[in-house]
Amino acid sequence: MITNEATVSFIRHVMADGVVTEDEVVALGTYLNENRDARKSWPGTAIFEVLKDIFADGRIAPHEVAGLTKILHGIEVICAGDVTGDTNLTVVPVAEDSDTQQFKLPVLDQTVTITATSQFDSTHTVNLKRHECDCKDWKQIRHKLPEFCPGRLCKHLVKGFELSAAAQPDFEAASDELFLGLIKVSADTDRGLEAVDHWKLLKKDGAEFLVAWGLKSEWCNVYAQSETGRLERFGFHVANKRWSFGSRPPKAGMLKKFFESNF
Repeated sequence: MITNEATVSFIRHVMADGVVTEDEVVALGTYLNENRDARKSWPGTAIFEVLKDIFADGRIAPHEVAGLTKILHGIEVICAGDVTGDTNLTVVPVAEDSDTQQFKLPVLDQTVTITATSQFDSTHTVNLKRHECDCKDWKQIRHKLPEFCPGRLCKHLVKGFELSAAAQPDFEAASDELFLGLIKVSADTDRGLEAVDHWKLLKKDGAEFLVAWGLKSEWCNVYAQSETGRLERFGFHVANKRWSFGSRPPKAGMLKKFFESNF
């Protein structure tokens, strides 16, 4: 069996927080539909027909999402093998202020209209200054998060910042490189940032880890540069002490040392 690593990476991003949304089902279907090699090799072969059945009636039912989630979890188990996390954290910690900093959103005095990208979405208007959107996700969940919190960004706000960065060289040049990478990671999978209120930038010995979590979260998401130098999202299961798909960021051992030395 030949494994398509690009597909595994895509699924890993979808599963990093342990929850699969309708938007992520659409993104996964679009990815496989546009990549013949991905759907003709494992694990694409294990989910392509399932996705076709899900989209057949033009709607995505909750039981269909639940069934696909089980399949994706099975793929994760196969990929992870016996690999476990290399840290023994039982809670996601808050580092001392001297070693971390809050990661806050930039402000752009602009309103952008985001057109629908699929039959399961509609057109929305986003405000990049107040980090607001008129979609259900933002109104029901994200509006409760603090000002400038990255968790306020639904997928439409992510798209708004992505479009603005592409159209305005001055804004892109002035923006934090980590923020631009964060937007790209989320835009590639057509999703918003994690709707959690804790976002810490951990720095040690030249390495950077952007950590996002909520007080009741089972998963802690760690954004760090992969071996290719691109910013990627890695999921860490707090209770089970393991990395999603057995894939961890470079210098992950430094996370353990960093946490243990500060808490």
